Amino acid sequence: MSPTPSHVLPHALKLPIFKYLKDKRVVLASSSPRRREILEASGLKPDIVPSTFPENLPHGSYSNAYAEYPIATAGEKAMEVYERLIRKDEENAPELVISADTVIIFPPQTNADAIINNPTTISKSSNGRLTGLNTDITSAEESEDLGEGERNGEGSRDELSWSGRRGGGGIARILEKPADKKDQPELIKAYVENGEGIDRAGGFAVQGLGGFLVKSIQGDYNNVVGFPSSPFWRWMGELYEDGVFSD
Repeated sequence: MSPTPSHVLPHALKLPIFKYLKDKRVVLASSSPRRREILEASGLKPDIVPSTFPENLPHGSYSNAYAEYPIATAGEKAMEVYERLIRKDEENAPELVISADTVIIFPPQTNADAIINNPTTISKSSNGRLTGLNTDITSAEESEDLGEGERNGEGSRDELSWSGRRGGGGIARILEKPADKKDQPELIKAYVENGEGIDRAGGFAVQGLGGFLVKSIQGDYNNVVGFPSSPFWRWMGELYEDGVFSD
């Protein structure tokens, strides 16, 4: 069997975690081109295996801890992909499965109805919600790190939750949309009708035409796009130094 091409790209920083992953199979449980691009920019090109988890966890169960919602959803997505890959070919199990989920909390910290997933049609887009209020954008990652026992089908998985352990590191805030409120109705209507926000968390894409709606961001820009790369890799480095990854 020919060796698996390295998922670590030549421009990756010469850090221990990238050296460790060089000859490992790494999977991204998402079809999001934004997450793929962010990971590739950091030096990782994982296999793309989109999750089939329906992402239908009840919002009401997370009314007192909104950040737990994307953590739980990301965890379900990662586990669905891992178990499917194991069933397909146990000998080619991934060393690492990365999953993420991004939601809008709007307005911040009010009630469970404020958790906004991805609109699937223009009629479901966030026309009425894109106002000048602050918005928390929360991304969570789940990484399934598989030790030797798990790769050999022995023992249980070791599930690692970045957002659950790192708290506010996964939150960025859009402060105003847009600055001149008298222009809001026309601008918002034009953006919703454009359709760019379909299947985007909260109904807009900050990296595209949705940038017209944003005055400033507090926090991690890549988190608003869909994956907070810098905090994620710092955490991965810490896990490596702590001996969580093992051959």
